[in-house]
Amino acid sequence: SSGINAEYGIIGRGFYDKMDVDNEELLREISRYNKTCSSGCSPGTHRLWGSSRLHLPCCWTCERCKVNTYNTETDSNFCTVCNVSLSSNENNTACVVTTELYAKYNETSFITVASGSSAGIVLVVIFGFIIMKHEARPVIKATDPGYLYMLLVGLLIGYPTAVMSLIKPSTRSCSMEYYSFVIFATMISTNLLYKCVKVYDIFAAAQNFEPPVFGRFFKTIGQALFNVIMLIITAILLIIDTFTGSGPGWTFVRSQQHEHGPWFLLCTGQQSVLLPMAIPTVAFALTLLLAFQMRSFPHNFRESLNIFCATFVVILCGVMFLAGYSYSAPQLKSFLRGIVLLVTSTAFLFSIFVPKVYILFFSKTTVEEERAAIKERVRKFSTMKQPAAVATAADAFSNLKKRPSTISEQ
Repeated sequence: SSGINAEYGIIGRGFYDKMDVDNEELLREISRYNKTCSSGCSPGTHRLWGSSRLHLPCCWTCERCKVNTYNTETDSNFCTVCNVSLSSNENNTACVVTTELYAKYNETSFITVASGSSAGIVLVVIFGFIIMKHEARPVIKATDPGYLYMLLVGLLIGYPTAVMSLIKPSTRSCSMEYYSFVIFATMISTNLLYKCVKVYDIFAAAQNFEPPVFGRFFKTIGQALFNVIMLIITAILLIIDTFTGSGPGWTFVRSQQHEHGPWFLLCTGQQSVLLPMAIPTVAFALTLLLAFQMRSFPHNFRESLNIFCATFVVILCGVMFLAGYSYSAPQLKSFLRGIVLLVTSTAFLFSIFVPKVYILFFSKTTVEEERAAIKERVRKFSTMKQPAAVATAADAFSNLKKRPSTISEQ
């Protein structure tokens, strides 16, 4: 037929963001051939326009609300985000209470790590009093009491950090755990490196009968200054790591394994480069290298072996931690961090301090015998490295004692 009404029909009134349909039958009829008009969107969905919205404002598609968002209205343009403690139901029409999963205080994992950390702290305090009381003993003086005290302070930070990994994660708790861990790793690694450099420099110089290259650096003031500088650098790196990029190394996240499932509360470092860990990583690597090199120093073999074993355990734990952490189930990640810190701290405590406590209390040697044994080991080391020079010097000294009159006459 002719006329406008033969080619066009009135469906309803169109607006910029909606359309009031008066002729549903006509709408269904033309919808079979084109998409210039759309029907209403039900609750749990929202309208989504394409790039032609400015030209065809009445044409849209209905898209389901994203996970943990909801909508209770028809023809809504957006969905509302659920509260942080809630998640959306399966139809995305409401927010419901969802279980939060994290280590509880009465769980076996928490009790295990907390008990081990408490025992470790008690041992650290006991060993500190023992070292303080026996500072004059050769076995303590030869090791350097200042070095031992700094390691004990580091362990007093490391053991509580193991428990921090199991408390309810939050932005504050994750940041505290991360900062404590970095300070613990820095203090332990840099002081082990300091000790190795000191021993290596002193006895490497002794091979050539020369003074140590870093002699002044090894005094008490130098040691204190070294620790202060390392902590200042660590603090600067922590500040840079916190206020640049994605934030602190450990950040708080809420994770779901599947839609509408329980929330896992986690501290994760997947979005950070962990910049402050650069110092401990380099220090541990250098310590391992120097401790291995010191095996040629027989008088100090036991100390270098202890440092080597402790550092090797730490690096092994670190490799195992990094290898297993990313593939672990969310509920195991915090427990894994706590166990690694507990094992690491205990490895240092037993490999470095237990042998000294054993010598102090269970060895039958007296103080004089300890000093004589140390002098004998140093003498053997010197004669082994410089046999010809030492023999010549000994012969010359013997001749001087035998012929005093000849010397005086000359």
